[in-house]
Amino acid sequence: MGLKMWQWLFLVSFWWSQGVDGAPFFDPTALLRNVLVPADAAVGTIIYRLRASDPAYDYPMTFDIQDDATTVSVDTLNCSRFNSVCQANVVLQRRLEAGRFYDFKVTVKNVRGGRASMDCSFRATNATTPIGEIFPGAPTLLMVSESARRHTELGSLVARGNPNREKAVLLELWGSPLFSLRQRLISEKDAEGTVLLLGKLDYETKTVHHLTILANDPWTEAETDSRNIAAWPLLVAVLDEQDTPPVFTKAPPTTALDPDLQPGDVVLSVKAEDGDRGKPRDIRYGLVSEGNPFTPFFDLSEET
Repeated sequence: MGLKMWQWLFLVSFWWSQGVDGAPFFDPTALLRNVLVPADAAVGTIIYRLRASDPAYDYPMTFDIQDDATTVSVDTLNCSRFNSVCQANVVLQRRLEAGRFYDFKVTVKNVRGGRASMDCSFRATNATTPIGEIFPGAPTLLMVSESARRHTELGSLVARGNPNREKAVLLELWGSPLFSLRQRLISEKDAEGTVLLLGKLDYETKTVHHLTILANDPWTEAETDSRNIAAWPLLVAVLDEQDTPPVFTKAPPTTALDPDLQPGDVVLSVKAEDGDRGKPRDIRYGLVSEGNPFTPFFDLSEET
């Protein structure tokens, strides 16, 4: 049966309002309204993940907070036309007071100026974040040799998903481009993430890398915590290998000799240190004789 004229007009009007000229809209599964947040949430941590879409994919989109910018801030994440949604982290900026309500407004804007606003609210509960329940048995420290190869597996952790949400838990790794996270579902809602090495490590440049594992839609205690994101801090310690030559810390390029010098007089002093700082080796000194006719005129203490 064909559509009547008014039905065609309705469909065209609907497509036009939701398509090319449609305004961005917030993901109905990630609305920050009447959210419960334990008052022990640490300052600087992410307490919620906002998501928004645009019918015309006029990405990237930016998120901004309009009111109480002293309690929380909003950090827009990178997105492009290849993403289905744009996202932003809501970051806690000061300590929460148990029992208090916090209200503010967030807007999202596309590249053409189209925008949408959302009234946000959350209440601080007198509860403790069950981080050990969300990431059961997760390690806090991983160790890896600076000579480890690309794609080396450093360690794994498990994150529990929220049985009251449609999707399984989704993991992210933040902190350094030298590492990545490979994940797999181990049940209908739970996931396991394995930390992989992507780049070359150098103990002499950096001995410890601070990473954060984010779990989207994690398990929570619904009566006191209804956030849609949780974080696990992870340290990666780099183990030193004997792969760096000594370096001179004192070695003047030119020395003027006194014409009254006698055999046995000190001409100059030099100092060197092992380039491997983790387990430095003893230094031995010597003169290079190849191609230098003046080497026999001098003597150098092997140890000092």
